[in-house]
Amino acid sequence: MHSHTLGSHPHQRAPPCLSHTDGSSAAHIPSHSHLTGEVDARHPRANFLMAPWFTDAWKTAIEAEKELLQCFSQERRTFDEFEHFLSEFRTSSQNAILIDFNAAREADVETRLWDAHLKVNNRFRKQLLRFREEHGKKKPVERRKLERHYLDFIKSSQRFYRGYIQHLSSRFGGIVELERVARKFNFENLSGQPPIKPSNDLRRLILQSCHGTLIRLGDLSRYRESELVSKDRNWGPAIGYYDLASVINPASGASQNQLAIIALADGNHLRATYHLYRALSAQEPHPTAKGNLEIELRKIMSAWAKRELIRPEDAGIPGRALTPWFLYLHAKCYKGTDFPEHDELESEVLSQLAVEIRERSLEGTLQKFCLVNIAAEDFAKVRSNDESVLEARVFFQRINVKTFFTLLQILLVELERTASFEDPNSKDAMPIPDKVSVVARRILPALRHYSSWLLTNSQSLVEQKEEKDSALSIQIKEFWKIYAGTLSLLASSFDVVSLPEVDYLLEEDEESLGFAPLDQDATSRRYVGGGDRPKPRMHDIGIERSHPNMEMLYRIREFVIDGLDLVVRGKIPVALVDSEDKKTFIYQEEGLPPQFYSSPHGQHALSAASIEREDIPQTVQHPYSAAEAQSLFGGSQSASASMSANMHEIVEGVERLVDSDTYETPPNDKFAFMGSGEISTPTHVPPNVNAYPFREENSPPLSTPIAPPPGLGPPV
Repeated sequence: MHSHTLGSHPHQRAPPCLSHTDGSSAAHIPSHSHLTGEVDARHPRANFLMAPWFTDAWKTAIEAEKELLQCFSQERRTFDEFEHFLSEFRTSSQNAILIDFNAAREADVETRLWDAHLKVNNRFRKQLLRFREEHGKKKPVERRKLERHYLDFIKSSQRFYRGYIQHLSSRFGGIVELERVARKFNFENLSGQPPIKPSNDLRRLILQSCHGTLIRLGDLSRYRESELVSKDRNWGPAIGYYDLASVINPASGASQNQLAIIALADGNHLRATYHLYRALSAQEPHPTAKGNLEIELRKIMSAWAKRELIRPEDAGIPGRALTPWFLYLHAKCYKGTDFPEHDELESEVLSQLAVEIRERSLEGTLQKFCLVNIAAEDFAKVRSNDESVLEARVFFQRINVKTFFTLLQILLVELERTASFEDPNSKDAMPIPDKVSVVARRILPALRHYSSWLLTNSQSLVEQKEEKDSALSIQIKEFWKIYAGTLSLLASSFDVVSLPEVDYLLEEDEESLGFAPLDQDATSRRYVGGGDRPKPRMHDIGIERSHPNMEMLYRIREFVIDGLDLVVRGKIPVALVDSEDKKTFIYQEEGLPPQFYSSPHGQHALSAASIEREDIPQTVQHPYSAAEAQSLFGGSQSASASMSANMHEIVEGVERLVDSDTYETPPNDKFAFMGSGEISTPTHVPPNVNAYPFREENSPPLSTPIAPPPGLGPPV
């Protein structure tokens, strides 16, 4: 392949900003580089001065683009000719962008440059396909030569785009996200001048450009594997670029959509469904995600009908049916019409999930299940406005309630099992980390996702009570009971206020950045730290990751804080009540007189007041009667144990842990529990996994099925 410089073309007009064709050297404006950057704020005449430079560079780029396009319309043009004009188009386009980002954006320079790469790539792909179809193993020399040229094209394109990011990181300073990418690439600063601090508008354009460039780098790596490797493909580089793009702009669904393409190439239905839902549920959804998701769900239905969803080699192997059943359940629920095997399939999925969690680590599978569930419900709300699929939202809400319930069941049993090992007469207390079993550790990240889901969806669960006799309403009622019990048992087992804090994003929080159903104001504590600054990632420079034990305890701490926040704000039908000097989270059951619960000394119990970070001694007068205020919700069912921790300390801790709105009116009364003393240890804890069963009381113990249950035949 020939090597050409920008000035080698006879029509070339030398721009004031020069760089090598592979993007490896620094772009340089000898005497006016200060104009690139915060030009609007510091240089009123900057736009006037930059206009001729940009015009010259862009005119050169357009001329190179025309020459390149002519190559497509003419026969027998060599690869070297294609590469020559593409190289010139790259360099002159880069010059134009670095001279004036705003003008380059208006001219759509980056898109036109990438379109040229796509045209070249498609030409190669057609020729490679022709060799495979027409010649087979014939003409091996010609085929290898074509593949070598294609590989050269991919490599030169990647060098250019990596070099382009290097120019950005050298030219502009103070952009944390860009610096993260530069460190990943081990870039050196190419500029001999101090980096420019861009304006906010320019910073946004730079990050958009870097994000798009990383997506293109991932695509180039993906093209290479797709066209040149037939098996055992290495998607690592492509996935790495897409992941970096997510770091730059977590709100964009583009990375997730491209990751779905890789999953589809591998025939992995779970990964494909997961990434398509993530692309659809991003704060900036990918435009093709909905159509791609529906195609994938139809493929799942077809594979089930052909009995291909469970591979023959997986038949009879414990746990291998879980993912196919889960996917089939989602594909059926998405249609929004009920089906005969719905209840049975749903029960089998949840039963099998519980078995798998106890028996082995599901690694990322559990997280994918949870986020797919949450994304499906969230998208169903949008679809319900436009399509005749009103039942889909109910189906997916039911899945989420039951999945959350199942995880809480497992956690309660693990906590009770751990507590049974403690000797109440021993002076040596069990180390706090030892109270979190291996199984509990597996589900705490998923419970954090579902705690976020509850923070953002509590209202829709409470509103469901309008249909009191529906199956979903009954399940939600059972959920509130076990949720109250879990909060009580956690608060009695751990000194919540003293549990460690973590000031960086946990792994599951990094994963849910930009995930619109969970990344909301109600969950901002997950993502925002002190001073309203975004929390750093655990691998950022200067961040020392805590021991995994500390992270697990922090998850427990935050789970209780989330629950207490919901209770104090009156968002859920759970109250923290006083009964014989014991503090208990209690589920409200309607129909009983409010005096069923009482607080000592005539003090008010919790009311629906905001929690202040700096001060939490008093509440707003709630519009209930004095008697009703003895318990905010009242109720007859206590699904919880009494707490052994001092609730006074817990609530004092909440003032440091929970961000909230300010009071609307001056507070009047003290919280009822502020003056209470120590509380006894739990007197009752659910003794087994079926303490709060959704299943029939006489159901057999959960086991690992080796074949689809009866009735789960092909879709109808």
